[in-house]
Amino acid sequence: MTIQQKIEEAFTMLLGYEVVLFGCGRTDAGVHASDYVAHCDLGEIKEGLDVKFKVNSILPYDIVIKELFPVVEEFHARFDATSRTYHYYINRHHNPFSQELALSTIYKFELDKLNEIATLISRYNSFKPFCKVGSDNTGYLCDITKSSWTIEEFNGFEYFKYTITANRFLRGMIRLIVGAHINIARGKYSIDDLIHCMDEQSKLPIAWSVPGDGLYLTDICYDLESIRK
Repeated sequence: MTIQQKIEEAFTMLLGYEVVLFGCGRTDAGVHASDYVAHCDLGEIKEGLDVKFKVNSILPYDIVIKELFPVVEEFHARFDATSRTYHYYINRHHNPFSQELALSTIYKFELDKLNEIATLISRYNSFKPFCKVGSDNTGYLCDITKSSWTIEEFNGFEYFKYTITANRFLRGMIRLIVGAHINIARGKYSIDDLIHCMDEQSKLPIAWSVPGDGLYLTDICYDLESIRK
């Protein structure tokens, strides 16, 4: 059962009628979200009912509603978003605490090399080489406003963290982009090869979609003044 279904069931159980959610986008299995926005239509709510508290008490522990607020009738969580930010985490060293939370690899990477590739990625606005085969995308244009790597420490362990922000993403795009960073850093192919593929919008020499474990949707932006009721 999906997270969407779990939340819909919780609302339906609390309110006594079917509630359907419309999310801000699709996520692959294993991908995490610390910020995710969805909208739904609700009927009249009993006065004094703390809907957020009650729904959270029904949901399993690994799903939580952080905020509920009314929006204008024409609002759509997916199509009205102005930008989305994702992070991808890679362990720098062996880390037993990050199973299913970050990519573990025996290979060593140089931060400067990763950022050289990240900067190159941000110079393009068409990303056909990074679109998952068989996806239903009708266009490949994306406006990337941030693409960079940092090293961060948590709980005594260091991680490479990739941050990417854009107005939209193609299906599987970020996992393929991270895979390209790793393949180039490992010498599987060169930055010149990547430039050629991006210029020609052709297939990558090696297309590796990294596991979803390390990917986090962390921020969805809207014009709040125009959507809040």
